[in-house]
Amino acid sequence: MMLLGAFPASIQAANITFHDTVFKHYIVTYYDGKDGSSRDGEISETEAAKVDSIKISSGYMDQKIKDLEDLSQFPNLVYVDCESNGITKIDVSKNTKLLFLDFYNNDVTELDVSASTALTKLICAYNQLTALDVSKNTALTYLDCNKNQIAALDVSKNTVLTYLDCSKNQLTALDVSKNTALTKLYCGGNQLTVLDVSKNTLLTDLDCSYNQLKTLDVSKNTQLKSFGCAYNQLTALDVSSNMNLQYLSCDSNRIATLDVSNHTALTVLECSSNQIAALDVSKSLELTHLDCSNNQLTVLDVSKNRYLESIECSGNRLTTLDLTNQINLFWVYCRGNGLSQLDLPEEIHLTELDCGNNQLQNLDVSGFPVLTFLACDSNQLTELNISQNTELEKIHCQANHLTTLDASAIEDAWYWLLCGIQTTADDSVQILHLVLETQQGERWQLLTSLYPDEDAYVEYNGKISALPVPASASASFRVTLSGRHVMVLGLSEGPVRIYDLSGRVVASSRLRNGSATFALPHAGIYVVKSGSSSHRIAAK
Repeated sequence: MMLLGAFPASIQAANITFHDTVFKHYIVTYYDGKDGSSRDGEISETEAAKVDSIKISSGYMDQKIKDLEDLSQFPNLVYVDCESNGITKIDVSKNTKLLFLDFYNNDVTELDVSASTALTKLICAYNQLTALDVSKNTALTYLDCNKNQIAALDVSKNTVLTYLDCSKNQLTALDVSKNTALTKLYCGGNQLTVLDVSKNTLLTDLDCSYNQLKTLDVSKNTQLKSFGCAYNQLTALDVSSNMNLQYLSCDSNRIATLDVSNHTALTVLECSSNQIAALDVSKSLELTHLDCSNNQLTVLDVSKNRYLESIECSGNRLTTLDLTNQINLFWVYCRGNGLSQLDLPEEIHLTELDCGNNQLQNLDVSGFPVLTFLACDSNQLTELNISQNTELEKIHCQANHLTTLDASAIEDAWYWLLCGIQTTADDSVQILHLVLETQQGERWQLLTSLYPDEDAYVEYNGKISALPVPASASASFRVTLSGRHVMVLGLSEGPVRIYDLSGRVVASSRLRNGSATFALPHAGIYVVKSGSSSHRIAAK
């Protein structure tokens, strides 16, 4: 008998084919030769069987992965982390042992996890999924699918789920009645009109903000510590059963009453833009942040809240505000009340203060050396001392009765000054200039708007631009204006220059028969100057 050939002692396993070269580079680097064979720059099926974990978040060797269809060729995978790449395709249809899958922040449009029945944690947030079927993944305890385009989500089979984030999708309904183990539920930014959490008695965190809810019952959720329901259509909110609350955000609803008088654990309360007429936070001694802006409050007592770091109570009906006990304050926003008195601690590390649009006649900011933002516009101030506020970057002081502002202590940190229209104390005379003294002792005239409803910003970095127009200057010539075309008449000397609000010359011309013509670059407020005379114009 003739032998045609001999069989090898062992048959070499075939190499797998990769769709993505970056993924192949990663796998070869860590798993080539893991089966005991010599390294050859390829991955055989036996080597692929040794791979149980892939950790390749944010790319590999400064390169991003685009395609993970090849995951299905690694049958023993239990852990995959490939977040923040540029992945458009992912295939786990044969990964039956998979326990953990995270491809957060990619561009995946489709996902089939029906074969991964052992999966306990799935993170597919920030992708482009339009559908997600987790009905076969009954072992799931953690599901994060937020920021996709999912229109429907059925979690009725996921009865051991403890964490669910499906926020920022397109859900119109969500049934969590079977998910009695849930401790954290985030479903904000959808189109929900109804949400029943009565069966979810273990919830500690619930955020259903930015939906269309008109009613919400959290009376069974006695373990809640963090609760957000802002930007809905709620007309009432009862949190009397939620005494463990540390964080409560119910902004921008239609709530008329809010009783937190016995919530001793509260550290953050945000209830702005509602219709609340009274608010008692006297027992919330640990409160660090309070935002009750845009309500109907006439009184606000925070004397017991000594740990407050920020308070926002703008847009109410307060006439007095006593913050003298709040020595930890960083931010105070109390704009748009009827405040005639604002009591602040003598020395604190306040960085931002907005008390504009009130009725303040006096304001002492000398005890706030690290103040960077000050808005005290639309009050009745006749003087403002900022000599101790050397860190100031922004100041709005328009619509007061100021005539001067000494900024000589400011250390080249200004970003902008908005001084607007100033008037005399009896409102009889409009003062169109505010004299500003810089650190170098030079006095500049900062031209402001000619009209009360037009506030002119003067922007600069470092030194303040000079506008060489004396406050007492009067024009000895005539200016006619048609749109952005300017004609200057009646001049006896030249040249004629036109300045913008920053002091920059935008046009210049010599006289011709006692007149000059210009075309302005754009609409705005300008100063026409010739010699010692000037004329302010508003180009449309």
